[in-house]
Amino acid sequence: MDIIYNMLSGKITKKDFADIIQLLKMAKRTGILEIKGEINGKIFFKEGSLYHCESEGYLEGEKSFFDIAVMAQGTFIFKINKTSEKHTLSDFHPILLEANKIRDKYEAVRERIPFLGSRIFLRSEKINTSKENFSKEEVIIFSNLKQNMTIKELAKAIKYSLVNTIFIVDGLLDKEYISIEDGKTAMVRTLFKTIVEKLFSHVVKIAPGLIERYVERFNQWAYSKGAYFIFKEHLEEKMPVDFDIEKRYFIYRETFHKVLSLSEQIQERQITEAYLSDVIQSLSKDFKDLFKEAKLHEVFKYYKKGSFDIEAAEEDTEKFKTELKKDLLGGIDL
Repeated sequence: MDIIYNMLSGKITKKDFADIIQLLKMAKRTGILEIKGEINGKIFFKEGSLYHCESEGYLEGEKSFFDIAVMAQGTFIFKINKTSEKHTLSDFHPILLEANKIRDKYEAVRERIPFLGSRIFLRSEKINTSKENFSKEEVIIFSNLKQNMTIKELAKAIKYSLVNTIFIVDGLLDKEYISIEDGKTAMVRTLFKTIVEKLFSHVVKIAPGLIERYVERFNQWAYSKGAYFIFKEHLEEKMPVDFDIEKRYFIYRETFHKVLSLSEQIQERQITEAYLSDVIQSLSKDFKDLFKEAKLHEVFKYYKKGSFDIEAAEEDTEKFKTELKKDLLGGIDL
């Protein structure tokens, strides 16, 4: 754990969570524990007492706390002497005991549902919730479930906790009303979407006036290759569900190469690759491993043993950037 000015920071896992909470209680700290990773949330303390909790932009109180307690995996920052006006949490020990009970049940379920970004597929589009023996929560699920919606998206749509949504989805899996996307397929899809959207956002900052042309070029190319992707406000994937993982990896590499090629027409490639290197370093270990497994790192032309060949990149950039910019901008100089 690092101490920087008025903040504590470090990595956090589900096993560490209770220890960090106990430490803040014993130290009688006032502040905000911010957690980023599989779940994003904030726990507010007042003189060591649990005071308020919120997560994923829509959930508050105990339900939010239980989600964080059983899913905490990533990084944390504790900002000292900041708190909330809301007071939604009560006694310390009872809420931790309840969180432990939920965690045990959650761990068993997660063997079947390993990734929250997995898409949910209806086995039949004609499910009659009025005739079938569904619980009230299951009816709400079906009323809001759209084809290819992820578990996380579903939870937000119905304003349920992630844990409760997973329990309901697991029950529907048992009844064979739905199926879910394979965990690895979902993870690599999420990884690719994250990287490409960050790169698109970076391009917007560098040359905001060119983004429409940039997106248009990408969508035209994607359509010519089989329309597996389209970029609107976000990157949407259209790959058939039955594509195996190796075919997906190939399509991701080809698409990633095109995105980089378009980007280098706006700025020098080594700058783009340096930016993407920072993005990749910020990923969790699982995503970093998947990035290598999919061989996305091989798309980096100047990537060698963890570093960039800047001299080669600069030489190529000077050689090609005029021609490439003209191709994108129709001769308009940046």
